[in-house]
Amino acid sequence: MRSLVFNLMLCLSLNPVIASALQQDQSHPPAASTDLLPPIYYDSLLNGLQILIVERPDDERVTIGFMIKSGAAFDLVSKEGTADLTARLILYRLRTIDNKPLAEQFEQLKVRSGLSVSWDATRFWFDAPRQNLVHLFPLLAEIFSRPAFSEEALHALKRERLAELRQRSLSPMERARRAFYRKVFAGHPYARPVEGTAASIENVTLADIRRHFRRFYLANNAVLLVIGNVSSEAAMPIIRPTFGALLKGKLVPATFRAPRRPQGIHITLIDQPKASEASLYMGHLAMPRSSEDFTPFLLLAHALGGTPQSQLARLTGVFAPARVELSSQLEAYRLYGVFSIRARAPSRQVPVVIATLLKFIENTRVNPITPYELVAAKNYFLDHFPERLQTPRDIIEQLEDIELYHLGRDYVHSYYRRIERVTPEQIKQVAARYLSSTDLHIVVVGRAADMEAGLRRIGVLDIVKPTDPAEASIPRQ
Repeated sequence: MRSLVFNLMLCLSLNPVIASALQQDQSHPPAASTDLLPPIYYDSLLNGLQILIVERPDDERVTIGFMIKSGAAFDLVSKEGTADLTARLILYRLRTIDNKPLAEQFEQLKVRSGLSVSWDATRFWFDAPRQNLVHLFPLLAEIFSRPAFSEEALHALKRERLAELRQRSLSPMERARRAFYRKVFAGHPYARPVEGTAASIENVTLADIRRHFRRFYLANNAVLLVIGNVSSEAAMPIIRPTFGALLKGKLVPATFRAPRRPQGIHITLIDQPKASEASLYMGHLAMPRSSEDFTPFLLLAHALGGTPQSQLARLTGVFAPARVELSSQLEAYRLYGVFSIRARAPSRQVPVVIATLLKFIENTRVNPITPYELVAAKNYFLDHFPERLQTPRDIIEQLEDIELYHLGRDYVHSYYRRIERVTPEQIKQVAARYLSSTDLHIVVVGRAADMEAGLRRIGVLDIVKPTDPAEASIPRQ
């Protein structure tokens, strides 16, 4: 099967007429906008709070999203984890409102809740029966406008978070990923851990929590989303007098020092003396999520290493009989993105794998992907996009991303058109603009004795022992 796929790719690359015909045959018909998402009601309060309401009459419950458009990137140095602790304290089980535990009030209103913190945002979600909204909205407004932070709650939460961090076991691939991010984003907040380290969490004080809340939990830095069996006519009269109590303030700009691409190839080797297999990440900075280059590069990254039929998957045959796994991905955030190739291989094979990948990247800069591969990548994202809008929480996540990354409020309805209009020329342009085989970071986790000599011939090598404090973690975004 692999040889059949390879021969088909070769045929297409040599015969543009066949490729063009295939592209026409496999192109996706544009989806009607009404098939993707019901109409969205947009509004805002005088304090600047943005409000989005999507009515879905068939939903049994109403789901509410509340997003603060700031996250862990604003944590102070040596106090990483402040944003995460602040969010958790807001919903902490020890909290009381009107002398009644918040958990008990949620239980009475049949509320389910959750939260997540990333570098770029802090997100909360709640869902409850429609009839309980008249009580839930005032309760949520109280939570986000008048928090009751206490030393007792902070101390208990820090104990829990420290226990979780100390008990966490990382796979070699995850360890490589976290070290890779520290290198790529060195000197920038994206290099720091969202959840914090044991030392940084110990440093966070109640004053830090209150400061973070005052600076970022502002109405004009937030978005409220309501999805479910409720209309804007029914929801807005409850939202206006309750969430109108949130304070408006001066937004804090993201004035961070920009990370830089390395000059040359820099390799970090994290020694695991007993490991026979190695995990590695290699790559470099890419564009932010809002960039026009994001969609073409996303298609390129998927075609290169996103499926079992991708170019990198076929490249693994070069290393037979050694078992090598290869894939690639693009991750993009508010300020920057990162392109990476991941590999798992026998330790002794790693220098050869890296040398082969460097040649692969350089060739890709000149001849990225065939027209057939571009069509296949387009069809993948077009086919899977409706799956990302199935549940109320799916919809909330998509709408929050649109607001956070300034993707345009027509993003969902124009998604098919955005994907379809990407041309082979755009793919070539982003490949030439962003891919590099000469200036990049490589992180390898494995047995140093098997790889050191070979890696030194490839780039500047830094060996890290397993107990080195440089292995502080970066949680997944």
